[in-house]
This record gives sequence, structure tokens and C-alpha cells, in this order.
Amino acid sequence: MAEPFETGVFGLSGELRQLGPYRLLAQLATGGMGVIYLGRDPASGRVAALKTLLAPGGVSAEARKRFDRETKLARRVTSRYTARILDCDVTAARPWMAMEYVPAPSLEALVVQRGPLTDERAVRWIGAGVAHALAELHGKEIVHRDIKPLNLLLTSEGPKVIDFGISHAGDLTSTRLTLGTVAFAAPEQADGQPSTPASDVYALGITLYYLACGRLPYPETREPLQQLNHVRRAATDLGGLPPGLSGVIQDCVAPRPEDRPTAEQLIRRFGPGSSAALPTAWSELIGWHAEEGRRLQRAVDQSEAETVTRSWIDGGPGWTRRVTEEEDGEAG
Repeated sequence: MAEPFETGVFGLSGELRQLGPYRLLAQLATGGMGVIYLGRDPASGRVAALKTLLAPGGVSAEARKRFDRETKLARRVTSRYTARILDCDVTAARPWMAMEYVPAPSLEALVVQRGPLTDERAVRWIGAGVAHALAELHGKEIVHRDIKPLNLLLTSEGPKVIDFGISHAGDLTSTRLTLGTVAFAAPEQADGQPSTPASDVYALGITLYYLACGRLPYPETREPLQQLNHVRRAATDLGGLPPGLSGVIQDCVAPRPEDRPTAEQLIRRFGPGSSAALPTAWSELIGWHAEEGRRLQRAVDQSEAETVTRSWIDGGPGWTRRVTEEEDGEAG
């Protein structure tokens, strides 16, 4: 992607240190409307990803209503390809939602840190998993609205779709435009029209192109409004795709929503794919995240959990620093 990318675990800022029974350990991500923390319940030892609202001036009634809507939508989804909802409290002074913590890198992190996928079987495996998640969402009349590599985590068992139910098409024309949001939107979303299941399919097509080629299928730009114009015109160039992926991805990014396949159709078209086709560098990064997640789960108390997460924060943005040090050592 054209814009700088950051991922990993970051130290806490501000005064917030607890949400419900969960004591916060670190910050995982920040978006235009909310922030996600890593937290642990000292009584049960449960580790969770905790989403709450960015509300420096207090939580408005409208923001609370939207957050309540998201939690209700999220609870309806039980796919193995989505993160489960564990608990929530939308009436708290700072409403929060506890989600299954998935110790896995995002597809964005994998592409940025490890390069694109060169084996179409791996792309098909990921595409089929995301299509399974979308099929359940769409079957329950839920539209994700923000499918992109940053919202897709990859475990050894397959992808996990996260952060659904709170984004709206109108967000694309707000002053909070970012390339990471606009670049994976569908043309109708860029026009301010309602999002539909076909919008998610378009976003999946752009995402899979990005995985396979390591770039976006649009003219390069660092200006969100220019990117919005490219998206609105569906000005895609799918050059560079493996021949076996060209047809299905081309269909996903058809300019007219009615010409795109459904998620159920995509499951059949992608086939099973193969996780064995993942490059070694991808598998190593996935494995490291999983092992670090197990280390956190094994923490006997809050102090040990804080020590584990502090080691991640001190080590820099996730896996990048560790790998750089190893490569420097080999070069020396």
C-alpha cells in the first residue's frame, strides 16, 4: 500500500487502565471511531481483545447506540472464520466489548513484512476462508462494510475476519478518509450508496489481488480523494495475477454489484486451496504470533502477563525488529 503501515502491540497511553473486569495490558489498534486493547481478567486469567469508543469528550447517545448495534450483530456470528464475542457492557461509562484474542498477524502485516503470495493455492485457501465468513454474515443480513487486509488475521487454521458491523458507507466521504479504508471499498460505497453483500465481495477481490501482487490494482497515489475517484470509476488494472486467479478476481471486482458472485459461489470457485502453499516466511510469522499468544495465556498472574506484553512492546513493532536483528547477525 502507498501509505505507511504500522502494526503490532503498543504501550498504553492516557488514563484508561481497566474495562469491566479486564485490566489493560497494551493497545492493539486505533481507528476513526474506536480503539482495541489487549486485556486480562485477573480473576479468571482470560485474555481478550477489548474494543471501546474513542470518546475524549464523553460518549454520545448516538455513538452508544451504534456500539450497541455492533455488539448485537457480532453476537449473531459464530463462524470459525470470525473472532467470537465473549462479553460486553454497552451501559458502562465507557462501553466495551470483549472479543476472542487471536494471536495472529493481519494479512497486511504479512504482505508488508514478508512479501506477497506467489502460489495461487495459498490465495485460494485464504479466499475460501473469508468467503465462508462472508457467507454466514450475509446469510444473517449483516454486511461487513470494511473488508481489507488489516481486518483479516491469518492463523494456521485459516483466516479470521474481525471488526464488523460498525462501518458505514457514509464514512468514506467524511474528513477521516484514509487510503487503507478507501482503497478496498466498492464503487457504490465510494458514491455514498448503501453497502450490500456485493460490496464485501468487491473488497475481497481487491484484497486478494493485493495478497497476490503486493500492490493495489489502482494508479498509485497518496491522496485519499484521488484514491476515492479511482475507486468510484472502478479503474482497476489486474495485471500480474496468476492466470488461475484472474477470472474469479475479475468477477469479484465487476463495476456493477449485480455482476459479482455471491460469497457462497466464491466458496465453490476458490475450492479448498492449500495452507501448505504458504511461503516459509509467512508460516514463521504466523507461528511466532501463535507461540507468543500461548506464552501470554500461560501467565500465572497479572504481573507475568504484563511482563510478556512489555517484551513485545520493547521489541518494537511486532516481528519486524526481531527478524531484522537476525538478518543483520547473519550478514555479520
